[in-house]
Amino acid sequence: MSYMKKFNIYIGLICSLFLLSIAACDTENTGAQYEDNNENGSVSFLWETSSVEYLPDATVGSIDVIRANTNGALEIPITATYDEEFFTLPASVKFEDGSGKASISFSLEKLELGVTYPIMFAFDSLKVSPHGYYKTTVNVMKDYVWKSAGKVSFESSWAGTTADVPIEYAEGANPALYRLNSPYNILEPDYCPKEIGRAS
Repeated sequence: MSYMKKFNIYIGLICSLFLLSIAACDTENTGAQYEDNNENGSVSFLWETSSVEYLPDATVGSIDVIRANTNGALEIPITATYDEEFFTLPASVKFEDGSGKASISFSLEKLELGVTYPIMFAFDSLKVSPHGYYKTTVNVMKDYVWKSAGKVSFESSWAGTTADVPIEYAEGANPALYRLNSPYNILEPDYCPKEIGRAS
């Protein structure tokens, strides 16, 4: 065997051993992170940002937290940034044994109608499940009861179309409040999807 062939074989063996060592290190690191996440509960919020509207007579609101491992009860500390004049929030979220979902509840009794109140929740990022959310911002509002006030002619400034669209008034509002009920859903249904319903 020539010197050049021996040299190429040695280089090939060295490169193979180097690649195997890298693969082994990556596997160990991935396994350790996955085990730590499972040990910490693999929790996650459902959304990074969300908005929730409640009816005027609602007294309690909530957001859900999920986990991957449902074995055993679990309590996870949480932090929250909010207006203390209107909310009182717990310091942790608790999962019952066998449950993959838990709720963080908060009172709505001090909220003014039609005003949006943001709350930011978070827990330690090391406790988050893969591809999950360790923090979330929830925009909470108690909305008026809106009732029909008939229809009005509405012209789209950007589409140049005109149609009769529903107009509504807020029951009990002083001064009176009116709104157009999704006019572009009627004028441009191909571009504007229907609204999502609110929480009760």
